Amino acid sequence: HKFTPCVCAFHLGFGLVSNQLWEVEIAEIINGNVANKPYIKVANDQISVAVPLSINDHNWVCSPLSEIPRLFLGFPLVGTDSFSFPGVINSFQFTPTEHRDGVPLARGTDPANLNNETVLADACFLLVELIKHAAESGWHNVYELAYIPEIRERDWLNVDWFRETLTDKLIEIVRQTEAVINECGLPRKPEEASLPLAEIDAKAPMLWDLLNAWKENGQNLPRRRESAGWCRAIKSWARLTGCCASTFNEGWDGPKLN
Repeated sequence: HKFTPCVCAFHLGFGLVSNQLWEVEIAEIINGNVANKPYIKVANDQISVAVPLSINDHNWVCSPLSEIPRLFLGFPLVGTDSFSFPGVINSFQFTPTEHRDGVPLARGTDPANLNNETVLADACFLLVELIKHAAESGWHNVYELAYIPEIRERDWLNVDWFRETLTDKLIEIVRQTEAVINECGLPRKPEEASLPLAEIDAKAPMLWDLLNAWKENGQNLPRRRESAGWCRAIKSWARLTGCCASTFNEGWDGPKLN
């Protein structure tokens, strides 16, 4: 059964991380049972973006969103768990559709559409703040925040506009943000990193070994155990932009080794 996140969230003991970042705990109802799950949230006066966390060996780990609704207007908007955004956006500035199953985006020039577009664009910048904080803090699996799910056609969504917005206001900025953590725990900008790009994601660590020996610049490689995740993230960028994943300078596949 799908879970329904409770709209009531309370701050953990360590509270405020910076002027905008909070670590919070949200109650989730799963099969009638209530479980508290940690999230990290970044917010301004009108918008918040949150992503789920977990703990492994006393380390924070960025978790996949799975079936969590992506769009909230106080309460979740129905069916948005498959919306192509790697974070949960909550804003009372949204104007929802009549059935509250989404928000009109670039479907017209009316104030509701234009305002929704602004909220989505601002959410991209807030997500970058989350990515930056996660990498600086040495958290694991930051690539989960950079993976773009496949876009699905929706009556209320202009797909071309959405692709352009995600490319310009999220992917290109993430590529210039220190988000990739190497084996020494130091963050690197994706566009300056060497990210293994294998046809099968699970084989990325094998290519990591080759790159580590051949390029003699292990400091630009991601953590080996995270190489498959970054491989998957780059492929999602390529799918979004309609190009080959190897055209990204940071994407290193077999032919680039020749």
